[in-house]
Amino acid sequence: MTLLKSKKQANGDDLRAIADLMSKNIIRPHIAKLYPFTEMSEAHTQVETRRTAGKVVLTV
Repeated sequence: MTLLKSKKQANGDDLRAIADLMSKNIIRPHIAKLYPFTEMSEAHTQVETRRTAGKVVLTV
């Protein structure tokens, strides 16, 4: 299975393949921290430090 085609930008097929792998728990994103939507400012500050390993996620 080819995951990503050799392009600079992912296309719909690539994103569907990644979503499929994620739905099967074959790959998982690394989430550094979850913030409630009301703490968007703190989340933004965290991202601006450029010291975050993983994704910063806002929950609604």
